[in-house]
Amino acid sequence: MSGIYGIINKQYDQPTTETCLNYLSSWNKAYGNNTINSYFSPNLGIGISTEHITNTPVNQTPIISENNVTAVIDTIIYNRNDLIYKYNLSSSYSDEKLLFALITKYGLDELRHVNGDFAGALYDSQAKTLVLFTDHMGIRPLYYYKSDSCISFSTDIRGLIALPDISADINPEYLFNMINGYTTTSHNQTEYSDIYIVTPATYFTIDISKDIYSYSEKSYWKLGSHKIKYLSNKKYISKMRELISGSIRKRLEVFPGLIGAELSGGLDSGAIDILINRFGRKAVFYSWSFDTNDVPIVPNDERLIIQDICDHENISCNYRRKKYNYMDSNLYKSHKEAGLSINPNSNFVDNCALPLFIDTPALSQTAQFISESGSNVVFTGHGGDEGVSHRADSYELLYNKEYFHCLKCLYDQTKGQSNRLIKTIKQFRYKKARGYSYQNDPYKSYLNAPDILRQDFKDKYTDYKATPFYFPFDAISYINSGATQVRIRVATLFGAYSGARYIFPYLDYEVIDYAVSIPRHMYIKNNQNRYIFRQAFKDIFPKSLYELTSKISPSTDVPVDEEDEQDNGKDKDWFEEQKKSAEYLCNRIDRDFWGRFLDFDVIDKLKESDMPTTNEDIMHYQNVLSLLSKCYQFQNTVKKIKNL
Repeated sequence: MSGIYGIINKQYDQPTTETCLNYLSSWNKAYGNNTINSYFSPNLGIGISTEHITNTPVNQTPIISENNVTAVIDTIIYNRNDLIYKYNLSSSYSDEKLLFALITKYGLDELRHVNGDFAGALYDSQAKTLVLFTDHMGIRPLYYYKSDSCISFSTDIRGLIALPDISADINPEYLFNMINGYTTTSHNQTEYSDIYIVTPATYFTIDISKDIYSYSEKSYWKLGSHKIKYLSNKKYISKMRELISGSIRKRLEVFPGLIGAELSGGLDSGAIDILINRFGRKAVFYSWSFDTNDVPIVPNDERLIIQDICDHENISCNYRRKKYNYMDSNLYKSHKEAGLSINPNSNFVDNCALPLFIDTPALSQTAQFISESGSNVVFTGHGGDEGVSHRADSYELLYNKEYFHCLKCLYDQTKGQSNRLIKTIKQFRYKKARGYSYQNDPYKSYLNAPDILRQDFKDKYTDYKATPFYFPFDAISYINSGATQVRIRVATLFGAYSGARYIFPYLDYEVIDYAVSIPRHMYIKNNQNRYIFRQAFKDIFPKSLYELTSKISPSTDVPVDEEDEQDNGKDKDWFEEQKKSAEYLCNRIDRDFWGRFLDFDVIDKLKESDMPTTNEDIMHYQNVLSLLSKCYQFQNTVKKIKNL
């Protein structure tokens, strides 16, 4: 992918604008190999770090300008031929020029017909407007800062943090949610109070014609807006197979050479990898699970299923290694090139300036391995269980008023038991009574420690209503809450910095829209969860994958030899290590910054506390350390970037 960025500020002269553009450029270099800047007014500048990894025509003019419109666009289009035919566009156009021509000739609403991953910015010098847009599912994240007199945007959020006029304070609501274990996602908010992300399937217009800028947002597509009904289950199943296979095939067609793909031992990645292999593409497969030489096989181990898939398809899988030297990674090299000082004796977070992302090590190592193997793309199954393969709860049928199917589902679950009908009716009543809780109770992670927040800060959220856990019963609300974007954001950044870009076949807008629009009983039927997905690929799945209900992803917590086993049993040694971590964090947390939010009387007691003995106390102790680590990571990222 390419990195796009820009700034408009009426109070700036051209040298100041150029300086700010250089800040933005430095954090977008990893997204491309050739940075080109364009200044077309004293207080406005846009730029792009270009990358071309497909077999489509190369864009010869990275900054596209025609008539009064200038644009920077980052895109890969998967339905080029359809667009060329429908809109009478030139087949010689690059994907970027194709998208530009479509928008300028027919309008931004036509983005709804583009099957691709894209983000862009268009400046109209005549209308005095800047428009930011992104694809249907936000595969190409685009961040922005806005005020009455300034707008800045960047593919890499850290480019915005680097700008001197942006405070990059933590978003108080994000912090409150994080410490309480609530869902921390939203349509367009980030962990920074003054930085936002363009909402998927929208275009965001900034009118700069007056002294005070004005902003407006419009959607060009809505997920699940039309319900789909067929006359037979076979039609639903065959359509699911057709759309997923088509999504993978379309993506394979644009990427030449070797393909990289995650292989987790689950339904989602399993289907993708088997289809990649059956479409005849040479691929390198990689698992987040550790190599069996590092971590032995355990009961219900996902690596057993991975091996079944490999035997079934005559392929091989590469595993994550326990010992991994980040100092040799592209990630570290890129950070060093950006100007950060790298200390070999410091830990990962101290050395890097990384946003508060999840699964950081696994995603980074995957992209690094795939890149070193000779591929520049990683196919991932992310987005599958959010909506396409979908782990359903029987309450979902009740929630969607599919009462007959809900009763049938509950009846199927009592198979082999006595008094089945009575038990089914009781369970139906229970589900109905629990409905309020499902829809209104906030999701709360086990990772929470609200006592470390100041009381006066918590009092501001007395009437705050956190997001319910929509995942098992309302796929549309779950996706629209921004939950799917969390993994996309981290995969985008680490894919670029590690050298292999992540590709999301399940987030093809046609696939995900179909999946959330069909009757919900297609996902839980005959006492089988994820029913339609299993049936769609039953003929190509090995038995262990088709029948999969749960699996374990072993970590380094599993002892690899007797010596490790003995060490893991020494509670005192465990606590001594935890105390070192507590002291390390307490000494590095900036009390001036966090004083508005955190209760340091509670935190300071952490350093002097005795070893916790109950499971509850142990969990709380570890939770506090984990959450303080997140606060320190946030603080460290901002300070490192600002200091540059």
